[in-house]
Amino acid sequence: MGAHQDKPLRRRGKGPDTAVGGSTKDDGPGDLLEQWVAEVTNFSSEYGKHAYCHSKLVGPTKVFPSYGDFVDAMVVRTYGQWWQTCPSAAKLIEGSTFRYRDFIELEYSDPVIPTAIEIFETYNPGGVVRILALPVAGKDSSCRWQVLWEGPVVTGLPDKARCFKPELRAVKFHTNLIRLELDSETLNYYAEIDAVKMVGYQTTEDHAVAVNAADDATMSANALLYRVLSGARRGHSRGGSFSAAAVTDGEADGGDSSDGGGAGAADGNVLEAGSFDMLPDELLLDILETFLTPALLALGRVCRRFYWAVTTTMRFRTKVDLKPHYESVTDSALRYLAPKLDSVKELSLSWIGSTAPFDLVTGAGLEEVAKVVGAQLTTLRLACCSIVTDDVLAQICARCVNLVELDVQRCEGLTRKAFHYIGGLKHLERLNLYSTFIRAEGLLSICEGCGPSLKHIDLGHCNHLQKSPEAASLVPIATHCPNLVSLCLWFNRYASDATVLEIARKCPLLEELDLGWCSTIRAPIIVRDLARCPLKKLFLTANRSVDDECLHILANSCPTLEQIDVLGSKGVTAIGVNALLLGCPGLIFIDLSFCANVESAQLEQWRDLYPNLTIKRSFTR
Repeated sequence: MGAHQDKPLRRRGKGPDTAVGGSTKDDGPGDLLEQWVAEVTNFSSEYGKHAYCHSKLVGPTKVFPSYGDFVDAMVVRTYGQWWQTCPSAAKLIEGSTFRYRDFIELEYSDPVIPTAIEIFETYNPGGVVRILALPVAGKDSSCRWQVLWEGPVVTGLPDKARCFKPELRAVKFHTNLIRLELDSETLNYYAEIDAVKMVGYQTTEDHAVAVNAADDATMSANALLYRVLSGARRGHSRGGSFSAAAVTDGEADGGDSSDGGGAGAADGNVLEAGSFDMLPDELLLDILETFLTPALLALGRVCRRFYWAVTTTMRFRTKVDLKPHYESVTDSALRYLAPKLDSVKELSLSWIGSTAPFDLVTGAGLEEVAKVVGAQLTTLRLACCSIVTDDVLAQICARCVNLVELDVQRCEGLTRKAFHYIGGLKHLERLNLYSTFIRAEGLLSICEGCGPSLKHIDLGHCNHLQKSPEAASLVPIATHCPNLVSLCLWFNRYASDATVLEIARKCPLLEELDLGWCSTIRAPIIVRDLARCPLKKLFLTANRSVDDECLHILANSCPTLEQIDVLGSKGVTAIGVNALLLGCPGLIFIDLSFCANVESAQLEQWRDLYPNLTIKRSFTR
């Protein structure tokens, strides 16, 4: 990560292409510059560590125009609905329809005014749903992520590579940081991206302007009301704006009262909605209950009555999800919101501060929230929050002592000592530590402190845990977590047969186990004990030791199995798969990619015989 492109950048102009440093011009405000990714600065998840990983996006295309499963492309961790239907799946908060499951942030060498983004999709294209840019604004701290393009997932595309180049919104600012947001939930299989090119004008004069995200500051009360009512109801994917202007400290006194309670003119247009002054309080509160939180807070600026109604509604709100509004949450917004969260039990602040410029949101804002929500909070999701530090997590664990679910996946501000604080959460049932810096001593503290209550643990891509002596790292799970239901050890290459056997024997409630790419595990040794558990999901991805005998054992002893991944298992044949399909009538998913001894024709027969079963088969063309 961080390596620069190994092909020269090119400028587009009316004449022949010229390498960087030339003087080709066109009709725009400056030279038109093409750039490949110089560094991947942040991402939500990735499939592999050395293959299929984020660093594969650096530089020019390596796979395109080839189509298929290639290790030199970037792949996110999940796809489809399968991860949402297994025992480890976490429920949505507040009924949000936010459809962006993953993001990737890309840095380029030179700031430009962007005119085109070219995304080279080389397998299962169509998952990119939003492209944003972060303006380069010097000392202007009002800049936020700006949407350049947004659209739906495209399904049914032909099986071939494509260069996806959507029409961007015209902007006037410079940027060298692009964010792609993806929704792979509707895709049939893993999507792969080979490279991302940015094209834009590199100006020497001051053609670009800083973008001020606080445009609402001068908006009239009724104009704001019109804007909020236009797209704030539940069921809209975003539900209004959560900008600094909507939730600054100044509104805490009741907002603008100049327009009364009516819904009169909005930007000169008369609304036909009548006067809200005539509504009984009970009816007004019922209406506001249908609004998502950011839009609700913005509505509180309209007049004093709405401020009272919004504050009252928030007092009874128990679930708040701010992930859909990550790009506009600031410390001032959190300070304004915090006093209104004293009834909240489930709170998501995921993605907040993932790349917040100029310290607009800091750990201090999270600490303010923790002070208010305190002991009544049961669910807290902080995925990909870089502002979560050791001190912040210490405050959260000290105040939110009744947490049942904690998600700190990819919180890179946490060091090895931070995880000891989690051990104090005696009621914790669900813990997501995906791609964190946890080590053996931290996991031991967690298991000793809250092990009896823990049911779901995600340790996928915990590379620093893998560097610990195996006996000191994973054994505490078996020793202290008898009620474990799901465990993810994706890419834990130091897990041993003995440890997995110990977990299988001492965790009799185990329903889900992900041992994908755990190359030291010998499946024939562990599968017999695992089959005694009420397993619903078993991933043995890229485990070369899986064979027909393993599938026969599962077929005979594990009738509850619903999902299994045996990708890359050369010892699996049609005989073993047939036995599994007959012995596990509830099976709905099986990945047989790169199982060389299973013929494609056989797959089609199974699909006809088992219409409720999804069979995956990846390929390289």
